[in-house]
Amino acid sequence: MNGHARNILALLCAALLAAALLGALVIWTLNLAPSFRARRAANAAIAGRLKEAKALGLTYESALAAPEKALGKPALWCLRRGDLDRTYYNGEEGKPVYIKNSGRMPSTVNYTGKHQNCADALLTIATVSAVSYGSFSAVRLEADFIAYP
Repeated sequence: MNGHARNILALLCAALLAAALLGALVIWTLNLAPSFRARRAANAAIAGRLKEAKALGLTYESALAAPEKALGKPALWCLRRGDLDRTYYNGEEGKPVYIKNSGRMPSTVNYTGKHQNCADALLTIATVSAVSYGSFSAVRLEADFIAYP
């Protein structure tokens, strides 16, 4: 095989490789685009509530201290799911949050960055009620899960 034929063969191989890579990129993009658009639409749908939650700055403590100001309001809290559908504010077991619609919460969440044991979740404070049984008394905070922003 002379040098000219080798150059043509090398160009053909390079063209085939480039076409295969381009095809793989197109297929990957077509598969990824719908989920990207869906995620962007979901983020747009919760943008108003997320902005309100950040502006209100409700905490677990403030919701317990003044439930009348927290009911029906959005909150952005770092939550950790425990066993048996238990959820905890800032990952602290002494601060349970009862999620009324826990079936909507994804079961696996990546705890990354500054949150090593919880993930930011957008929710709405549903009820804050006192629970009393004999000498035992506690406060129960219930919320509706909206999304992981």
